[in-house]
Amino acid sequence: MKKAIIIWILLHLTALAGVTGKLAGKVTDAVTGEPLLGANIVLQGTSFGAASDINGNYTVLNIPPGNYTVKVTYLGYEPVILSDVRIIVDQTTLLNFSLSSQSIQVGEIVVTAKAPLIQKDLTSSKSVISREDIEALPVATFTELLSLQAGVIGSGSNLHIRGGRSNEVAYLIDGMYVKDPLLGGLATQINNDAIQEMSLLSGTYNAEYGNALSGVVNIVTRDGSDKFSGKLEARTSEFGVKKYSDLHQNRINGSLEGPVIPGHLRFFISGETDNRGSYLPFGYNRNQTV
Repeated sequence: MKKAIIIWILLHLTALAGVTGKLAGKVTDAVTGEPLLGANIVLQGTSFGAASDINGNYTVLNIPPGNYTVKVTYLGYEPVILSDVRIIVDQTTLLNFSLSSQSIQVGEIVVTAKAPLIQKDLTSSKSVISREDIEALPVATFTELLSLQAGVIGSGSNLHIRGGRSNEVAYLIDGMYVKDPLLGGLATQINNDAIQEMSLLSGTYNAEYGNALSGVVNIVTRDGSDKFSGKLEARTSEFGVKKYSDLHQNRINGSLEGPVIPGHLRFFISGETDNRGSYLPFGYNRNQTV
């Protein structure tokens, strides 16, 4: 029984690694510069938040990647709202707030946050592909997304990062390694619709990652939403040119998301089927992912 509990804890700790980001900073008085104790920092629309300590410092941990609106409130001070705050996997987003004393009742102040030019806590070369980037780029698979990044060449599961071998790349999905134990390459596929954010680490990546020499590909999947929505997409290469070649491709992918218990439990499911012609006797190479 004790061994089973230890294994369960280790599995859950592994799943939490590398799939969330952190928000940190300091809250001070805009006039005196003194730290404010007990200021409330909340990510609107979520359950994430924190309170500043005696030195005005605050930290919000385990935030899923994405864009958020951050609201800071303190008794006797005007509330401040920062929109489009980007949270990135394995990275600390620094936001400092200066609150002004509230002498009259005025509307909330909305400020658009800008990313710093230099990330002081980043020790590796990192490329981040957000959900917005995935929807904008004309690519069919996430390996095609990777091949567009600087220092990456190859196709399919045979990707080479900065001149390294394809079996020297580590792949993680929601903190779990999905590396082929025999050949060392990618052991599975994932539909683009299921990806919330993907990051590529190359060079001197952090010590929390191992089993890699060339780079680390870290994928975070989507959580779903509180509204029902779906998507269906079909791609084909058969446009009346079959008489010139027997090789063709038909790809269908789709996704569905929505609430199970509104405000508490959500679901997201996606799938893909890819049929390609070949010269093999049975006629097709067929891949399916869910």
